[in-house]
Amino acid sequence: MFMRGGPKLSNSWRLTTANSNGSGNGVSTNFVYDGQDVVKDLNSDGSTVDYLNGPGIDNKIRQTSTVKHKTTLYYTADHLGSTTALTNDKGHIVDEIEYDAFGNSTGSDNTRYDYTGRERDPLTGLLYYRARWYDPKLGRFISEDPIGWSDRRNKSVCLCW
Repeated sequence: MFMRGGPKLSNSWRLTTANSNGSGNGVSTNFVYDGQDVVKDLNSDGSTVDYLNGPGIDNKIRQTSTVKHKTTLYYTADHLGSTTALTNDKGHIVDEIEYDAFGNSTGSDNTRYDYTGRERDPLTGLLYYRARWYDPKLGRFISEDPIGWSDRRNKSVCLCW
C-alpha cells in the first residue's frame, strides 16, 4: 500500500505475547514495517507506538506512544547505534541505558530498541537481529546464520594462520 507522500509500507508482521515491560500479560503486538524498520506497533489493547526513523537501518529518532498516556521520547545513540538515552520534549533525560562490551544491560521500560539499535525481548533478554538471535549473556548468537557457509570446506575444521 502507498501513503501519499510517504514510504511504501510492507505488510509483514510479527506477533509477540508480552508487552513492552515483559509482564507477559497477554497483550499482543503487531509490527508495521517500512522496509527493514518498524514504523508502528499496534497493540491488542488499542494502544500504539509510532516511530520516526532516520536514514539507514536501525536509526530510531523519535517514538510517540499511547501505551499508558501519550508521550513522545527522542533517542540518543552511541557510535554503535545503541540507545544510550531517551529524552522528552523539554530535553530532559527520561531514561539512560548502559552496556557492557557484549550488550548486557538492564534494558528499558520505555523502549525495546537497545544494543546496536536492535530489539531486546523483555522476557528472555535476547536481541533480535532479523535473521537470528543474540544472547548478550553468552556473548554470541544462539542460532545458526541462515546464509550458512559460503564455501564448501568442512564446517568442523577451523584453519588458523
